[in-house]
Amino acid sequence: MKILHLGKFFPPHMGGIETVTYDIYSEINAKKNNIQVDVLCFSNSSSSSALNKGKVTYSKILGVFFSLPISFDYIVNWVKMRNMYEIIHVHFPNPLAAVCLVLFPSNKAKIVVHWHSDIVKQKLLKYLVNVFQNVILCRCKAIIVTSRRYLESSDDLKPFIDKSVVIPIGVRDCEINAKVVRPPRRLRPFVESKSSKKIILSVGRLTYYKGYEYLIRAAKIFDNDYQIIIAGSGDFFDQHSRLIKDLQLEDKVFLLGSVSDEELSYLYHISDIFCLPSIHRSEAYGLVQCEAMRASLPVVSTDIPGSGVSWVNKDGVSGVIVERSSPQAIVDACDLIYASYSSFSARSRNRYFEKFRLDQMIEKFELLYRSL
Repeated sequence: MKILHLGKFFPPHMGGIETVTYDIYSEINAKKNNIQVDVLCFSNSSSSSALNKGKVTYSKILGVFFSLPISFDYIVNWVKMRNMYEIIHVHFPNPLAAVCLVLFPSNKAKIVVHWHSDIVKQKLLKYLVNVFQNVILCRCKAIIVTSRRYLESSDDLKPFIDKSVVIPIGVRDCEINAKVVRPPRRLRPFVESKSSKKIILSVGRLTYYKGYEYLIRAAKIFDNDYQIIIAGSGDFFDQHSRLIKDLQLEDKVFLLGSVSDEELSYLYHISDIFCLPSIHRSEAYGLVQCEAMRASLPVVSTDIPGSGVSWVNKDGVSGVIVERSSPQAIVDACDLIYASYSSFSARSRNRYFEKFRLDQMIEKFELLYRSL
């Protein structure tokens, strides 16, 4: 069985959707079975690479319109590849992929839609692509969503609930041996201060829906026993840097920018609590919460109507759910967690193990593919 994933980007370009696509591609292709997974995606250049049975075809981008990559190569590659597969697994939102599937359909492949998020902010873009998107939703054999909560809140998916399947995103289990592996150089000051500081970690792209300004403002309320580390890059980096300086929080809040995999592992290891302060439904799942639970970190996250974030983090079990846009609520939640820290930590790890392991996710995808 040959399966083609239509994605936006792929490693080394990293993000939530890219991570999911890569994990499905690498895990299934590593198995000795009759399933081969290939990927068609965008890139800054035209190239291809292979892993085990699978192949990744990168299509050169000509430009970006409404955050949508424009690529003539993507269309050409799709036309060449479209009849080589039994299943097309398309990751939405991806308007150009929807256009390709409608204008140049495969003559034999069954379509699976992986619905990561509605188009929320770009209303004009949604209006332009809705016709193509709805055609694909009508034609497809299954729609994969990451949580029941998001499915039930999506106006786009309401007519298609009967063909929707919930498959939560899982992450690979891993541990580091901090006694053996030396910490990355720029993290050593945090490792050295670990004995005297409570470290709150947040990881993600610095953009409009993440709500980092409220986590930064919470630092003004926290006492000096706390440090806040925010790892990630994005278009709000300068804005958040100015806020930290204006509030005189340079000794309490640290913007690290992009971090390596090694650095990220250490950040999860040395931190005490993970905080996801997102304020908008564009945060549909919050995969970093699963990574935090894997590391036994209790999670503080926000109650976003219609989002799966507050399903991933179970209130009172793996962490605490707080109202959006409230620095004081973040502070109160952290105090509550520290009052029963060992219990929250153990329950956080248990929730990861029960719900968000990568092998569980891969098994469900294999079952879905074979059922089609």
